[in-house]
Amino acid sequence: MRTIWSLFYGVLYVLYTVPFMKRYQKLDRDNYTRAEYNQLVHRVPKQFARKFFKQSGSTMVVCGEENIPEAPYLIVGNHQANYDIFAYLGYFKEPFGFISKVEVSKIPIVKPWMEVMDCLFLDRKIAGNRLKPLKKV
Repeated sequence: MRTIWSLFYGVLYVLYTVPFMKRYQKLDRDNYTRAEYNQLVHRVPKQFARKFFKQSGSTMVVCGEENIPEAPYLIVGNHQANYDIFAYLGYFKEPFGFISKVEVSKIPIVKPWMEVMDCLFLDRKIAGNRLKPLKKV
């Protein structure tokens, strides 16, 4: 029953975020530093992920943050639990973007949010495209 309630809650919360996403789409990025823009547009997805995680009855324990370098780094998720995206969004200190399969870009509301967050979509069916982003936002 908790799973059904979590999904229902997640859908309602995603719909709640639409006005924020529309506002972020209209932002003039030139008025913000990169860090300011990232902090602004990642605030709502971070809240969503934390609330969804909590609603599911899960708890999060973060270990090893001191090992994250100051330099650029890559996070690779294995999606074994389907909650890793929520864990990344909600509990990583610094904002970040995703590299996602192009099929995700067909999901309404998710695609515009990912575009606002500067995510990349890759078409895995095109061999030469595997290392080149399909669309850079």
